[in-house]
Amino acid sequence: MSEIREINLYEQGCLDLIEQRLNDIVGSFVLIKSENIYDEDKDIVYRSFTFNRGIEEWVFCISPHKQIKYFEYGVPQELIDDVLESLQ
Repeated sequence: MSEIREINLYEQGCLDLIEQRLNDIVGSFVLIKSENIYDEDKDIVYRSFTFNRGIEEWVFCISPHKQIKYFEYGVPQELIDDVLESLQ
């Protein structure tokens, strides 16, 4: 059976701050979508962020602890640098 839980206030606050920093710092790309993702094994909510430039899109998954848990192959170095700066 699949377990689902609501995002807690700590996770929500941290992920909202990360999203705000991404919006403030990432300049050459547009954050077009964010979505909460629950990891049953670790009992934590991550947030996926989809960035766009032109017709291309790239996805990052970031934890409330500012750890990048996933990003797609082929992400431009400029976007990686901006995301890392946002997480400092």
